[in-house]
Amino acid sequence: MQYPVFLKRKRLGTVIFNALMLAVSVAAAVYNIVSNGDYWVFVVASVLFLLTLVFNIFLATEKTFAVYSDKIVSLSHFLPKFEIKAEELAGVVYASEAKDVLKINYNTDEFDLEKISGGNAAFAELGEGMWSAYISKKDVDRPLSEVKYIIESIKK
Repeated sequence: MQYPVFLKRKRLGTVIFNALMLAVSVAAAVYNIVSNGDYWVFVVASVLFLLTLVFNIFLATEKTFAVYSDKIVSLSHFLPKFEIKAEELAGVVYASEAKDVLKINYNTDEFDLEKISGGNAAFAELGEGMWSAYISKKDVDRPLSEVKYIIESIKK
């Protein structure tokens, strides 16, 4: 696998919906301007839809996570910041029955569950760690099973 692997949000549906709403509000504003009607509501709606369209395009192009050969980093401005080194990674499991959220378990040097337990290998087999980070399927542009595989492949 070639690293780094960058993950982005899936926002195509929202972008298309905002573009359609912008087109409708602009058309209504133009119609009301031509017919000498009250058009300010439509102009405000058009500006609002334009701003949300720009924001959703920004979200669609923003990288959310980067998986390097030795670490995972969150990159988004709207997600909690974390950096998990490969040696700190305890395991990756699904956080829900619906398999729509990944839970990344990890340890830090100060709080390594295996070290605290006296070297008990059972914790390593369970893939449990003292800390957790979550990745939702709406935050990545790939299936979560593929994201899980990518993350597990850096574990040393």
